[in-house]
Amino acid sequence: MTLTWNGDAGATYDILRGEAGVKIATVQGNSGNTFTDDNLGVNTPYVYAVRGPGGTTPQLTVVTGSTSSTPTTATPTSTTSSAPTTATPPPGGAPSNLRKTAQTPSTLTIRWDGPAGAKYDILRGEAGETIASVTGNTFTDIGLLTNTPYVYSVRNSAGTTPQTTLTIN
Repeated sequence: MTLTWNGDAGATYDILRGEAGVKIATVQGNSGNTFTDDNLGVNTPYVYAVRGPGGTTPQLTVVTGSTSSTPTTATPTSTTSSAPTTATPPPGGAPSNLRKTAQTPSTLTIRWDGPAGAKYDILRGEAGETIASVTGNTFTDIGLLTNTPYVYSVRNSAGTTPQTTLTIN
């Protein structure tokens, strides 16, 4: 998969992959504004963003083809603050009753009970790494493997669900 983007050719850019925006590479300006991600699964969705001096591009989901990929162009537009915020617990309290509601060969959809308008962090893995933040009571995780256990929990300002292990089967 080859990504291309507009921006200062002399700048340094971080390549982010996954909904959590995990940095997988740094591209120096002398390399041009392209990055090739190798050894990807065929027909598998991957989420990318590029972070540079002008901000971070919106996330882009790309499904790899069987033989080749088309370059994708985006422009880093705005910065996002990662500063912590304080919030009053939403009416109705902490999320609860985390469960799988749907699946495909590479996705899991989870749902939980709690205030529908609240913001939730989706945590995956035994260490509880934040992979997404959503408003509402559902989330679909993409790019997963069949018969592989994934550990999830959901957190809002009022609390966190117990960890639940889910598998695509």
